[in-house]
Amino acid sequence: AGAPGAPGAVRSDAADVPDRHRDLDRLLADTWRTLPSAAAAAARRLTLLCGPFDLEAARAVGGLDTAGLVELLDRAVVQRVGPDRYDVHALVRRSAPRPEPDDLDAHARWVLGRAAALGRRLKREGHAAAIADLVALTDDARAAWRHGVDRLAMGRAALLPLLDAALDPLDHAWHTAGRLGLAAHAFGDAVARARPPAAVPDDAVAPAWRRWWGRVLVRWSVAERMLGGPDAAGAALRRLATSDDPDVALEARLELAKVAHARGDLAGAERAFRAWVADPAGRRRPDLASAAHAGLAVILWATAGDVGEALAHDDAAVLEARRDGDPDALIVALINGGAGAFELGHDAEADRCWREAAAHAERIGHRAREAAVWNNLGMLEARRGHADAARAAFGRSLALRRAAADTSGQASVLLHLGQLEAELGEREAAAAHIETAVAAFDRPGQEESHAMALAAWSELASAQGDARRGAARAQAALAEARAVGSVR
Repeated sequence: AGAPGAPGAVRSDAADVPDRHRDLDRLLADTWRTLPSAAAAAARRLTLLCGPFDLEAARAVGGLDTAGLVELLDRAVVQRVGPDRYDVHALVRRSAPRPEPDDLDAHARWVLGRAAALGRRLKREGHAAAIADLVALTDDARAAWRHGVDRLAMGRAALLPLLDAALDPLDHAWHTAGRLGLAAHAFGDAVARARPPAAVPDDAVAPAWRRWWGRVLVRWSVAERMLGGPDAAGAALRRLATSDDPDVALEARLELAKVAHARGDLAGAERAFRAWVADPAGRRRPDLASAAHAGLAVILWATAGDVGEALAHDDAAVLEARRDGDPDALIVALINGGAGAFELGHDAEADRCWREAAAHAERIGHRAREAAVWNNLGMLEARRGHADAARAAFGRSLALRRAAADTSGQASVLLHLGQLEAELGEREAAAAHIETAVAAFDRPGQEESHAMALAAWSELASAQGDARRGAARAQAALAEARAVGSVR
């Protein structure tokens, strides 16, 4: 075969090749033209799937039964890539006709429905498998979400129930996978383009549309806040805080409290959290109530507030998380409760909270939470003087962090391990681990952690008799701490 024509053209000069096969583009066009209409429509829809699919997806998106899928396999439009795994041939995908609106609807219905079903699994069966499946769905979900928003922007609300059902699972998956930028863009785009019009053709749809839009706006604010972006949703959130929909109002008020905390307005955040937990309406939403109690406890610990009240809110966060039945929320509440007990020197209570959190995290497969808990347990065992137990806990945390390629998490564990080794007189090992942490934290967004690592290195250098180097590191740590407001 040669390529005498335009760049990228593929032709054959063999005498026994039919004319229609001499040009690849003509061959692909013939493939589509000779497909029966039903098979062509199915294949066109399958090209919307962003990767390999199973028979369930072929049925839901392509409208295919087993015989129809076999026909596409026989014609080499679809290829088998694994057990019950199929994919549209790359060249066929590239040459596919433009999809019809109904094709896009079929794809969006299946993808958003699949995301909603995985969200139900997330609570029922555990974290790892459901999150992995949701993350694998990311490219399809992004396209399906955008199409649903397109439809709403045109005033067509048929996909609204699925957009609403898929919202929380997609939000959770994108946050867990570190795709905050994707979440901020997808939700911000929906807020901008799919705001409910003043008059909705179907009065029965209007409340659901307004509720969905408000919930999306809250999640957009969360993503932007976690990215350190501007308070773009502030004015709209304040309006939502007085919404007629009680769930939307509760979510907006909680997010406003978190925004105040993120801005450093601790007094404003404390007032907002207190008002939230005092509102009897919050009892209807144990998932939000757990977060509100936890937020207030964090403020009280940070401002040296009433210790007993802080502990009470930590306990309330755990109680509400148990009432809600969400294992991840319970893990977070237990981690925070253990941190409060640790601050007070209540080692037995901290140990109880963190070991229960570790057990739940392992059960549902949430490796990031499990790693964080084992790091905490390592610090606890080190304070108790149990060096071997501390090493074992740090080792478990480090293995989990490495498996997740979590560089920052690894640095945190190595810093604590290095401090333990320094206390034990193992200065060479301590130096290696602390130096690694210093280097890993030397990047934007990690200034406070970098300052802590520099301070640990300063102490170690001074203990080794290198007073000049220790003083230099101490000055660098102090300057960095002042820059991030850790020193007043």
